Amino acid sequence: MADDLNAPLRRVRAARAEAGSGRRRAGIAVLLAAGLIVAGAGLIAWPYLSKNPLGGEPVVTIALKKSQPPAAADPSDGALAMRESLGADADEAEVRAAPAADGGVIKITIHGGTPVDEETLAEAHPAEPDVSPRASTPVPHRRLAKVPDPALIERGAEGALPRIGKDGRRPAQAYARPADPPRATRGKTPPRIAILITGLGIGANSTDEAIRRLPEPVSFAFAPYSKDLQAWVDKARSHGHEVALQLPMEPFGYPDADPGPHTMLTGAGPAENLNHLRWLLARMTGYFAVTNYMGAKFTASPQALSPVLDEAAKRGLAFIDDGSSPRSQAASVAGSLGLPAVTGDVIIDAGQSQESIEAALKGLEALARERGQALGVAIALPSTIEAIAGWADGLSARGIVLVPVSALMSQGSPS
Repeated sequence: MADDLNAPLRRVRAARAEAGSGRRRAGIAVLLAAGLIVAGAGLIAWPYLSKNPLGGEPVVTIALKKSQPPAAADPSDGALAMRESLGADADEAEVRAAPAADGGVIKITIHGGTPVDEETLAEAHPAEPDVSPRASTPVPHRRLAKVPDPALIERGAEGALPRIGKDGRRPAQAYARPADPPRATRGKTPPRIAILITGLGIGANSTDEAIRRLPEPVSFAFAPYSKDLQAWVDKARSHGHEVALQLPMEPFGYPDADPGPHTMLTGAGPAENLNHLRWLLARMTGYFAVTNYMGAKFTASPQALSPVLDEAAKRGLAFIDDGSSPRSQAASVAGSLGLPAVTGDVIIDAGQSQESIEAALKGLEALARERGQALGVAIALPSTIEAIAGWADGLSARGIVLVPVSALMSQGSPS
């Protein structure tokens, strides 16, 4: 009976004990939850407290070996190359690059975008485990002076035309890239090779690739029809490349083979061709020379060519014959006018296979060793740019110096 009377009391005590235990469990849960909230708030606040607005986003950092002194490195170009190599995964990412404190490597960090793992990086850069220095960290830039030089510009109806300055300075010298002094080995001056890349400004991707990938002494020739021509010229010069302007000239088979508007023709009179010439010369500024764009028929005619080259000489320019036509009379006409000129020796990409390009480059080296210098000409195509970039990497080790085209110019008596 006593047990029956005490049964409600036991249930009350048990309920109170259970309630007390529940309150203790609830208190612990509250403390745990508070701790988690504080920790979460700390994680959220950390990027801002550490002055890293990109904190919390996917991040990958890699180290790139450097072949140049840290003071001359251009990390932004390495960052751009890394973004491009990763494709769409890094489209929305911010890529940062900075020299390491010890100067031994460049560190590239990618914030945001799709997370990038080591396998992805390895696939993007299969040639070397650490990423190819050539693809990510271009050679240091020797920026050429901004153009135009007001003293070397004549304002006309067509636009800004080059001219000889009142102090005698000429665009052929003022806008050329200064060649590095040759270093004699065992008392001998090493052979010199110059490369002219033509057709720039037409394709944005190939033009940008040439500017980024090719060594500074490589000279560029721009076609006159690009919408953003001056911007491309300025970018090329800011990366150390001297620039020439391509002049459309009549080829055999014209008009089926048509270089484009304002082509200079053998059947036109000197006045008409000079009008075309002045229109072309005003398309951009900052070029040290002009060169033929096609023009096998036009350069074979001294009568048609002479007035054009005479005008170029009077404006203080130089002339580059791309060497594509064995009938060209440009060298002899330029010599008679005192016009600095040079003729291409090897068309590097006459054949587009990798084997033929490599064979042409070897032939160019052999010719340079035989003559002391040689000029190779190529079109701005991806396969050609890739081949020349790789070939140029080991050129100095083979005892040959890469120089700008202007360094090979024969200097006549200026008219």
